[in-house]
Amino acid sequence: MKKHYLIIEHRSPAHEQRMADEIKALRSRNAELLTRIAHVETLYGAEVQYNSALCDLLRLHSIPFRHVFEHAVRLKNQDD
Repeated sequence: MKKHYLIIEHRSPAHEQRMADEIKALRSRNAELLTRIAHVETLYGAEVQYNSALCDLLRLHSIPFRHVFEHAVRLKNQDD
């Protein structure tokens, strides 16, 4: 014997519109965040290039700089 089921759906146009609006807002926010990520990645890449160029310049003139990267030197001013 087959069973029969009664399915009742309650639809609210206002609720569906709120959900559609929320989805639209979230997609927009996601697009904004992806744009910001791309910008930050570009800035980071430029920073890496500048740092490399500065290190090369310091080496070219025999100026020691490696000690600046040591933990004690980098965090010296944070203890104040």
